[in-house]
Amino acid sequence: MNLLGDTLINQSAYQALDILCPNFDQADMMRHTQEQPVWVHFGGGNLFRCFHAVVAQELLNQKEFHSGIIVAETYDEDVIEKMYLPYNNRFLSVTMKSDGSFEKELVASVAESMFFHASHQEEWNRLTEIFEQSSLQFVTFTITEKGYSLRDSKGNLTAQAQEDILGEGKPQTNMGALAHLLYVRYQAGQYPIALVSTDNFSENGKKLEEAVLTIAKGWVENNQVEEGFLSYLMDDTKVSFPWSMIDRITPNPSEVVAKRLAEEGFQDTEILRTPKFTTIAPFGNTEEAHYLVIEDSFPNGRPALEN
Repeated sequence: MNLLGDTLINQSAYQALDILCPNFDQADMMRHTQEQPVWVHFGGGNLFRCFHAVVAQELLNQKEFHSGIIVAETYDEDVIEKMYLPYNNRFLSVTMKSDGSFEKELVASVAESMFFHASHQEEWNRLTEIFEQSSLQFVTFTITEKGYSLRDSKGNLTAQAQEDILGEGKPQTNMGALAHLLYVRYQAGQYPIALVSTDNFSENGKKLEEAVLTIAKGWVENNQVEEGFLSYLMDDTKVSFPWSMIDRITPNPSEVVAKRLAEEGFQDTEILRTPKFTTIAPFGNTEEAHYLVIEDSFPNGRPALEN
Protein backbone atom coordinates (compact mmCIF):
# COMPACT_ATOMS: atom_id res chain seq x y z
CA MET A 1 0.00 0.00 0.00
CA ASN A 2 1.03 3.62 -0.50
CA LEU A 3 -0.17 7.16 0.15
CA LEU A 4 -2.08 7.55 -3.12
CA GLY A 5 -4.61 4.74 -2.78
CA ASP A 6 -8.36 5.36 -2.58
CA THR A 7 -8.86 5.38 1.16
CA LEU A 8 -12.67 5.42 0.95
CA ILE A 9 -12.93 2.40 -1.35
CA ASN A 10 -9.89 0.41 -0.19
CA GLN A 11 -10.07 0.96 3.55
CA SER A 12 -9.78 -2.77 4.24
CA ALA A 13 -6.37 -2.90 2.55
CA TYR A 14 -5.09 -0.10 4.79
CA GLN A 15 -6.72 -1.67 7.83
CA ALA A 16 -4.77 -4.83 7.10
CA LEU A 17 -1.64 -2.75 7.77
CA ASP A 18 -3.27 -1.15 10.85
CA ILE A 19 -3.36 2.23 9.11
CA LEU A 20 -6.23 4.48 10.12
CA CYS A 21 -7.79 6.26 7.13
CA PRO A 22 -9.69 9.55 6.85
CA ASN A 23 -13.46 9.11 6.66
CA PHE A 24 -14.00 12.19 4.48
CA ASP A 25 -13.62 12.71 0.76
CA GLN A 26 -10.36 14.59 0.17
CA ALA A 27 -11.50 15.94 -3.20
CA ASP A 28 -14.67 17.41 -1.67
CA MET A 29 -12.63 18.93 1.15
CA MET A 30 -10.25 20.51 -1.35
CA ARG A 31 -13.12 22.02 -3.34
CA HIS A 32 -14.64 23.42 -0.16
CA THR A 33 -11.29 24.95 0.80
CA GLN A 34 -11.01 26.61 -2.61
CA GLU A 35 -14.41 28.22 -2.07
CA GLN A 36 -14.02 29.07 1.63
CA PRO A 37 -10.48 28.96 3.01
CA VAL A 38 -10.39 28.94 6.81
CA TRP A 39 -6.94 27.86 8.02
CA VAL A 40 -3.48 28.75 6.66
CA HIS A 41 -0.34 27.29 8.19
CA PHE A 42 3.20 28.59 7.70
CA GLY A 43 5.86 25.88 7.87
CA GLY A 44 5.37 22.43 6.36
CA GLY A 45 7.77 20.44 8.53
CA ASN A 46 7.50 17.33 10.65
CA LEU A 47 5.83 18.85 13.73
CA PHE A 48 3.06 20.33 11.61
CA ARG A 49 2.47 17.05 9.82
CA CYS A 50 2.25 14.97 12.99
CA PHE A 51 0.33 17.48 15.14
CA HIS A 52 -1.57 20.32 13.47
CA ALA A 53 -2.57 18.30 10.43
CA VAL A 54 -3.79 15.49 12.67
CA VAL A 55 -5.88 17.98 14.67
CA ALA A 56 -7.50 19.14 11.42
CA GLN A 57 -8.08 15.55 10.35
CA GLU A 58 -9.86 14.77 13.62
CA LEU A 59 -12.17 17.74 13.10
CA LEU A 60 -12.83 16.74 9.49
CA ASN A 61 -13.62 13.19 10.60
CA GLN A 62 -16.05 14.58 13.19
CA LYS A 63 -17.72 16.81 10.55
CA GLU A 64 -16.82 19.78 12.77
CA PHE A 65 -14.64 21.21 10.00
CA HIS A 66 -15.17 21.15 6.25
CA SER A 67 -12.13 22.97 4.86
CA GLY A 68 -8.58 21.69 5.01
CA ILE A 69 -5.32 23.42 5.85
CA ILE A 70 -3.46 25.50 3.27
CA VAL A 71 0.26 25.02 3.86
CA ALA A 72 2.73 27.78 3.00
CA GLU A 73 6.33 26.63 3.35
CA THR A 74 8.68 29.61 3.64
CA TYR A 75 12.15 28.03 3.91
CA ASP A 76 12.68 25.01 1.66
CA GLU A 77 10.98 24.71 -1.71
CA ASP A 78 11.99 21.03 -1.98
CA VAL A 79 9.63 20.21 0.89
CA ILE A 80 6.68 21.17 -1.31
CA GLU A 81 8.03 20.01 -4.66
CA LYS A 82 9.26 16.60 -3.49
CA MET A 83 7.23 15.73 -0.40
CA TYR A 84 3.80 17.37 -0.68
CA LEU A 85 2.79 17.65 -4.33
CA PRO A 86 3.88 14.16 -5.47
CA TYR A 87 1.75 12.58 -2.73
CA ASN A 88 -1.35 14.77 -3.21
CA ASN A 89 -0.48 16.51 0.07
CA ARG A 90 -0.86 13.25 2.02
CA PHE A 91 1.51 11.68 4.53
CA LEU A 92 1.60 8.94 7.15
CA SER A 93 1.70 9.99 10.80
CA VAL A 94 3.39 7.37 12.97
CA THR A 95 2.92 7.71 16.73
CA MET A 96 5.51 5.69 18.63
CA LYS A 97 3.73 4.27 21.68
CA SER A 98 5.37 3.64 25.03
CA ASP A 99 4.92 -0.14 24.60
CA GLY A 100 6.93 -0.12 21.37
CA SER A 101 3.94 -0.34 19.03
CA PHE A 102 3.11 2.09 16.23
CA GLU A 103 -0.15 3.94 15.73
CA LYS A 104 -0.40 4.82 12.03
CA GLU A 105 -2.74 7.27 10.34
CA LEU A 106 -2.92 8.34 6.71
CA VAL A 107 -3.39 12.10 6.98
CA ALA A 108 -5.23 13.91 4.16
CA SER A 109 -6.24 17.18 5.83
CA VAL A 110 -3.94 19.42 3.74
CA ALA A 111 -5.99 20.94 0.93
CA GLU A 112 -3.26 22.93 -0.79
CA SER A 113 0.48 23.44 -0.41
CA MET A 114 2.89 25.98 -1.82
CA PHE A 115 6.34 27.49 -1.42
CA PHE A 116 5.65 31.07 -0.38
CA HIS A 117 8.43 33.47 -1.33
CA ALA A 118 8.60 36.62 -3.42
CA SER A 119 10.70 34.76 -5.98
CA HIS A 120 7.76 32.42 -6.75
CA GLN A 121 5.20 34.71 -8.36
CA GLU A 122 2.38 32.23 -8.89
CA GLU A 123 2.37 31.00 -5.30
CA TRP A 124 2.83 34.56 -4.01
CA ASN A 125 -0.27 35.65 -5.93
CA ARG A 126 -2.24 32.60 -4.79
CA LEU A 127 -1.67 33.17 -1.06
CA THR A 128 -2.35 36.88 -1.51
CA GLU A 129 -5.69 35.94 -3.04
CA ILE A 130 -6.46 33.64 -0.10
CA PHE A 131 -5.83 36.44 2.39
CA GLU A 132 -8.38 38.57 0.58
CA GLN A 133 -11.13 36.08 1.46
CA SER A 134 -13.40 37.01 4.38
CA SER A 135 -13.81 33.31 5.28
CA LEU A 136 -10.17 32.99 6.41
CA GLN A 137 -10.31 32.72 10.21
CA PHE A 138 -6.80 32.02 11.44
CA VAL A 139 -3.17 31.35 10.63
CA THR A 140 -0.82 29.09 12.55
CA PHE A 141 2.98 29.04 12.45
CA THR A 142 5.78 26.52 12.95
CA ILE A 143 8.69 28.42 11.40
CA THR A 144 11.05 28.19 14.44
CA GLU A 145 11.98 31.20 16.54
CA LYS A 146 14.44 32.36 13.86
CA GLY A 147 11.56 32.75 11.43
CA TYR A 148 10.21 35.73 13.38
CA SER A 149 13.51 37.54 13.75
CA LEU A 150 14.14 40.96 12.24
CA ARG A 151 17.20 41.83 14.32
CA ASP A 152 20.75 40.57 14.69
CA SER A 153 22.48 39.51 17.92
CA LYS A 154 23.17 43.18 18.77
CA GLY A 155 19.54 44.18 18.45
CA ASN A 156 19.96 45.98 15.14
CA LEU A 157 17.61 45.47 12.22
CA THR A 158 19.08 43.11 9.63
CA ALA A 159 19.72 44.35 6.10
CA GLN A 160 16.74 42.34 4.81
CA ALA A 161 14.47 43.79 7.49
CA GLN A 162 15.61 47.32 6.64
CA GLU A 163 14.86 46.70 2.97
CA ASP A 164 11.41 45.33 3.84
CA ILE A 165 10.63 48.38 5.96
CA LEU A 166 11.60 50.70 3.11
CA GLY A 167 8.91 48.91 1.12
CA GLU A 168 10.56 49.43 -2.25
CA GLY A 169 10.36 45.79 -3.37
CA LYS A 170 8.70 42.54 -2.45
CA PRO A 171 9.38 41.52 1.15
CA GLN A 172 12.23 39.11 1.81
CA THR A 173 11.66 38.32 5.51
CA ASN A 174 8.84 36.12 6.79
CA MET A 175 7.44 39.01 8.79
CA GLY A 176 7.60 41.38 5.84
CA ALA A 177 5.74 38.84 3.71
CA LEU A 178 3.13 38.40 6.44
CA ALA A 179 2.67 42.16 6.74
CA HIS A 180 2.10 42.27 2.98
CA LEU A 181 -0.65 39.64 3.29
CA LEU A 182 -2.28 41.51 6.17
CA TYR A 183 -2.22 44.77 4.24
CA VAL A 184 -3.98 43.06 1.35
CA ARG A 185 -6.57 41.77 3.83
CA TYR A 186 -6.97 45.25 5.27
CA GLN A 187 -7.54 46.68 1.80
CA ALA A 188 -10.04 43.95 0.89
CA GLY A 189 -12.36 44.86 3.75
CA GLN A 190 -10.47 45.03 7.06
CA TYR A 191 -11.51 41.43 7.66
CA PRO A 192 -10.64 40.02 11.10
CA ILE A 193 -8.10 37.25 11.59
CA ALA A 194 -6.15 35.44 14.34
CA LEU A 195 -2.38 34.93 13.95
CA VAL A 196 -1.41 32.02 16.18
CA SER A 197 2.24 31.26 16.76
CA THR A 198 2.63 27.62 17.75
CA ASP A 199 6.40 27.66 17.88
CA ASN A 200 7.86 26.49 21.17
CA PHE A 201 9.34 29.60 22.78
CA SER A 202 8.26 32.00 25.49
CA GLU A 203 5.73 34.76 24.71
CA ASN A 204 5.45 33.57 21.12
CA GLY A 205 2.33 35.61 20.34
CA LYS A 206 3.96 38.76 21.66
CA LYS A 207 7.07 38.24 19.54
CA LEU A 208 4.95 37.69 16.43
CA GLU A 209 2.94 40.83 17.14
CA GLU A 210 6.03 42.95 17.76
CA ALA A 211 7.64 41.78 14.51
CA VAL A 212 4.56 42.52 12.38
CA LEU A 213 4.14 45.93 14.00
CA THR A 214 7.81 46.75 13.43
CA ILE A 215 7.28 46.34 9.68
CA ALA A 216 3.94 48.15 9.67
CA LYS A 217 5.18 51.14 11.70
CA GLY A 218 8.11 51.48 9.32
CA TRP A 219 5.74 51.46 6.35
CA VAL A 220 3.61 54.18 7.93
CA GLU A 221 6.67 56.31 8.73
CA ASN A 222 7.90 55.90 5.15
CA ASN A 223 4.47 56.76 3.75
CA GLN A 224 4.15 53.33 2.17
CA VAL A 225 0.76 52.65 3.79
CA GLU A 226 -1.89 54.69 5.58
CA GLU A 227 -2.23 55.03 9.37
CA GLY A 228 -5.42 53.02 9.20
CA PHE A 229 -3.46 49.84 8.52
CA LEU A 230 -1.55 50.20 11.78
CA SER A 231 -4.80 50.86 13.63
CA TYR A 232 -6.25 47.70 12.09
CA LEU A 233 -3.31 45.60 13.31
CA MET A 234 -3.51 47.05 16.82
CA ASP A 235 -7.26 46.45 17.19
CA ASP A 236 -7.64 43.01 18.77
CA THR A 237 -11.23 42.81 17.56
CA LYS A 238 -9.74 42.78 14.07
CA VAL A 239 -6.31 41.16 14.39
CA SER A 240 -5.28 39.00 17.35
CA PHE A 241 -1.97 37.39 18.26
CA PRO A 242 -2.91 34.59 20.68
CA TRP A 243 -0.16 33.13 22.82
CA SER A 244 0.23 29.36 22.90
CA MET A 245 2.13 26.57 24.63
CA ILE A 246 3.01 23.51 22.58
CA ASP A 247 5.06 20.37 22.95
CA ARG A 248 5.32 17.18 20.93
CA ILE A 249 8.72 15.68 20.29
CA THR A 250 8.84 15.01 16.54
CA PRO A 251 12.37 14.15 15.45
CA ASN A 252 13.53 13.72 11.90
CA PRO A 253 12.08 10.67 10.12
CA SER A 254 13.80 7.55 11.40
CA GLU A 255 15.51 4.90 9.26
CA VAL A 256 14.32 2.35 11.81
CA VAL A 257 10.70 3.44 11.32
CA ALA A 258 11.13 3.44 7.54
CA LYS A 259 12.46 -0.12 7.61
CA ARG A 260 9.64 -1.35 9.80
CA LEU A 261 6.98 0.29 7.62
CA ALA A 262 8.52 -1.31 4.54
CA GLU A 263 8.57 -4.71 6.20
CA GLU A 264 4.88 -4.31 6.99
CA GLY A 265 4.09 -3.59 3.33
CA PHE A 266 3.95 0.21 3.18
CA GLN A 267 5.79 1.48 0.11
CA ASP A 268 6.36 5.24 0.62
CA THR A 269 9.29 5.27 3.01
CA GLU A 270 12.14 7.09 1.22
CA ILE A 271 13.69 9.76 3.45
CA LEU A 272 14.58 13.03 1.71
CA ARG A 273 17.55 15.16 2.77
CA THR A 274 17.46 18.44 0.87
CA PRO A 275 20.32 20.82 -0.03
CA LYS A 276 18.98 23.14 2.70
CA PHE A 277 19.49 20.33 5.26
CA THR A 278 15.82 19.56 5.74
CA THR A 279 15.07 15.92 6.54
CA ILE A 280 11.53 14.85 5.71
CA ALA A 281 9.76 11.75 4.40
CA PRO A 282 6.32 10.60 3.24
CA PHE A 283 5.89 9.65 6.89
CA GLY A 284 6.58 11.40 10.17
CA ASN A 285 7.37 9.78 13.52
CA THR A 286 6.35 11.40 16.77
CA GLU A 287 5.96 10.64 20.45
CA GLU A 288 2.61 9.88 22.04
CA ALA A 289 2.69 12.59 24.74
CA HIS A 290 1.68 16.05 23.56
CA TYR A 291 -0.11 19.23 24.49
CA LEU A 292 -1.27 22.41 22.79
CA VAL A 293 -2.80 25.28 24.75
CA ILE A 294 -4.02 28.34 22.82
CA GLU A 295 -5.33 31.64 24.15
CA ASP A 296 -8.93 31.73 22.90
CA SER A 297 -8.82 34.97 20.93
CA PHE A 298 -10.23 34.45 17.43
CA PRO A 299 -11.98 37.59 16.14
CA ASN A 300 -13.25 35.87 12.98
CA GLY A 301 -14.39 32.70 14.72
CA ARG A 302 -12.73 29.28 14.62
CA PRO A 303 -13.45 25.59 14.23
CA ALA A 304 -14.20 23.56 17.37
CA LEU A 305 -10.52 23.15 18.23
CA GLU A 306 -11.40 22.09 21.78
CA ASN A 307 -12.72 18.85 20.28
